[in-house]
Amino acid sequence: FVYNGRLFDMLGYGIDLEVMKESEIIKEGYVHSTVEGQSEILDKLKHVCDELGIKYSLDLKISKPNHMANDVLVDDILKYSDNKDILDSMNIVDRSSFYRKHFCEVSSPFYIDQTACKKDIFYVTSLIHDAGGLCFLAHPFVYNLPNIKETLDEIVSLDIIDGIECAHRKHTEEQINFLIDYCKKHNLKKSGGSDFHIGNHFLGYANKGNYAIDGDLVSDWIGLVKKF
Repeated sequence: FVYNGRLFDMLGYGIDLEVMKESEIIKEGYVHSTVEGQSEILDKLKHVCDELGIKYSLDLKISKPNHMANDVLVDDILKYSDNKDILDSMNIVDRSSFYRKHFCEVSSPFYIDQTACKKDIFYVTSLIHDAGGLCFLAHPFVYNLPNIKETLDEIVSLDIIDGIECAHRKHTEEQINFLIDYCKKHNLKKSGGSDFHIGNHFLGYANKGNYAIDGDLVSDWIGLVKKF
């Protein structure tokens, strides 16, 4: 979702999937991931690579729907040893670092404005609630916010989220404890997730595999969630 010009993720727990499938946001989501749309984005990213002297495969293209241009590009440029120095200097080490610190970051030459095709926080939270779910702001420390407490205070003041994802594979233990304490002070529910995509993401753990996500974190609310 979009809030104050920035992209955020929202987690929905206990959602009726049949209700969600009929929603506008799901149907539109497939449209935004077409071969044509992602190919256009990939061309823009390759142009930036040309300007920065970053090598990529000449036959690089989007071959099917839901192949995201940012992932396709970074997977490719990381293969070339010639790119190592410049990618290291830009802190591009994997898909996540490219997406958060460049693709979504206004100050990066790789920035692509995606806000036009995203819904705002009010639409997303209403949709989740209407589908019987709970809304949790996902991994707050991943967004590179200039003032995370200020942003959290603003979002919480809207009185539309139910909780915060406190434990995440990219959150340090200090950050996890800060969010847990914040939730306690603001009567918010807590959750955790490893955001597991590939084998080295440590399923079931936060803080790069150093913090086990156990049932205690969600024990006060998980039993109340509807199961569809």
